[in-house]
Amino acid sequence: MVNKHIASLHISQSLVSTSDLVSTTGLLSLDALGRECFDIPKEAFITPDGLPTQEQDALLTRIGHHDSPSEYYVSVMVDRIVTLAHSIYVPTLKICLSGADVPAYAEDVVVDERNPAIGLRGVSRFDNEQTRQSFLLDCEIIKRVREYVHLPVIEVLVPFVRTVSDAAKAIDLLAEQGLCRGTDNLQVHLLCEVPNNALQMDKLLPYFDGVLLDVDMLTQFTLALDLEHCALQGFLDKVDEGVCVLLKQASLSAVNAHKPCGVIISSKLDTPELRRRMVRWGANSLVVCE
Repeated sequence: MVNKHIASLHISQSLVSTSDLVSTTGLLSLDALGRECFDIPKEAFITPDGLPTQEQDALLTRIGHHDSPSEYYVSVMVDRIVTLAHSIYVPTLKICLSGADVPAYAEDVVVDERNPAIGLRGVSRFDNEQTRQSFLLDCEIIKRVREYVHLPVIEVLVPFVRTVSDAAKAIDLLAEQGLCRGTDNLQVHLLCEVPNNALQMDKLLPYFDGVLLDVDMLTQFTLALDLEHCALQGFLDKVDEGVCVLLKQASLSAVNAHKPCGVIISSKLDTPELRRRMVRWGANSLVVCE
């Protein structure tokens, strides 16, 4: 159960009504962008010693004049983000930190986990000694992109926040790396993927400037459902009512806190009825992914 439906770049649209959609925000996933830019995982640039000798040599040749493989990784990612940002005409670009969407071929250079989908993900991953370096590279990428002028306003999107203490920890970890919420108008938003997020949204929102509700991930974790399993597609005709309860509670909490609430959903779960409900509950933007 990993978040496969967020591609590297999507455009959010204003959910003014079910028929009136206006582009407002870009949404970029560092996980997905890394997969597009490289044929090896980020962890290989952090700990190249874990690669076979031939692949290590190829990587060192590939980085050219850069001081290290990790510096090469950051440089390529920054250049790609700047290029994408120049290609979209929206005032804001939200950059989602890496969660734990690691490809299957990365077993030589990543932490071995029995069940990665519910293991070191999101904030737990950022704060773990074995995986912290990945988070530090994400922060460096965002800081460099924010230095460019004539780009959309760059905001941070934090994935997989399990608890309220996770929320506080995420803000602290970002601040330690020079990404202080509120400094230079930096906004930090919550990617709501875990049912506990919706249930405790009132307590989570003081740590964030807004929330993006990930309908697919909420569906997976609420129904204990693998959305990619071919035998379980009958569950995907529409969003389950239990998930709708969570969406409603989270949206209303955002409205009460006077903070923006967006929705990201795959096309297979997107329906006109759900859109009408989200508008009624106060959601103000929508991203639909293939």
